[in-house]
Amino acid sequence: MSFELLSINLYIDLFNYLHLGHSLETDAKAGKAPIVYRDTSNDAGSLFAAGLILNLSAYLNQSVFNQYAPISIKNFELHGSVYGLPDTVNYILMFYNKQYVPYPPNTTQQLIQIATNVNKTYHIWGIAYGMTSEYGYRFAAWFAGFGGHIFNSQGMPQMNSSAMVEALEFWYNLTYNLHINAPDVTPSIEQQLFTHNEAAIIFDGPWDLGIYVPALGANLGAAPLPIVSQTGLHAAPFVGSTGWVISSPQASGATPQQIQAALLFIQFMTSYQAEMNLWTYAHDIPANMKAYNTVITELNNDNLTPTYLNGIMKGVLEQAQYGQKFPNIPQMNFYWDGFYDYATEYYANEITATVASQKMENYMLSQMQQAGITPDLLLPINLNLLQSYELLSNLFNLGILGLW
Repeated sequence: MSFELLSINLYIDLFNYLHLGHSLETDAKAGKAPIVYRDTSNDAGSLFAAGLILNLSAYLNQSVFNQYAPISIKNFELHGSVYGLPDTVNYILMFYNKQYVPYPPNTTQQLIQIATNVNKTYHIWGIAYGMTSEYGYRFAAWFAGFGGHIFNSQGMPQMNSSAMVEALEFWYNLTYNLHINAPDVTPSIEQQLFTHNEAAIIFDGPWDLGIYVPALGANLGAAPLPIVSQTGLHAAPFVGSTGWVISSPQASGATPQQIQAALLFIQFMTSYQAEMNLWTYAHDIPANMKAYNTVITELNNDNLTPTYLNGIMKGVLEQAQYGQKFPNIPQMNFYWDGFYDYATEYYANEITATVASQKMENYMLSQMQQAGITPDLLLPINLNLLQSYELLSNLFNLGILGLW
């Protein structure tokens, strides 16, 4: 509404595109895509690689991009070009119930000890985590913790590795041998167990705080995922972003005037005030640096009410020190189904972890070949977790939380 008042000649029609049964890619290829829409950095990356999203670097000055956290802009960058403006930064972390877990585990060895104690003492699940749910989105953190990389520096899959085998076996052991992780659960069942005091630890993102805070109140704790004891590496979740993108003229039929209006709109939607609204009402982590700095000040002064929210949000932000950049290259699309299918077979005792990791990689290679993504056309990428960690550590270097 505020933007419409400032832009008298621009009419904005907002709707949930996917809920209407549309496919962005299909409509974009037919020239019927919406001019502006909100998307994740990784999904939009594939559309940008296909020429269906506008290259913002050709329209906006670097000073505009400098308003956002470097990692959030990197998430919306491909071929050295920026294709979206971020409004939030997203990742998973550990939530725990202080009624059963007074202090969060720092290592996976401690995780096992605490979950075992919870199970024996309170007769509830120590952990509720569906390994194959969300098609490997959360599992990628554990794969990284065991030393794995989905791709090498040239964008080739690296799923067939001892790290994948060990990560798969680790969660099999906790679930089917030690019986401290609830088996065969979906995210909705995980939430139900956690909010009904039937599980002590879950792994989720801050976007679901609206479920957990009312249910657990001051008993809700938040902390980074633990260090994998076997490797000494942090479990490193994807650090991705959501934000606003503009369809290319051939994808939407937009006129030059509409493109200019769209550029103003996405800057408005990712402005300081817009992202502060997301923080205030949903506790989304701002990508806008000025908004993020305001959030840091609020937390350091314990300004949130009720007061226990300050501790929760500090735990949420602490996780960002230990993450990996969310791959936004086109071949990332082939990770999800390959992981899900063969991890599911492994946890059903149909194949071994070694065979599962081999099939995951073979599936990705096969899909890349069918899509015409060959080694000579691959995009060189840098997915080194140590460098990702160093980048994030430089951003979060203000006392206990950090400053982007």
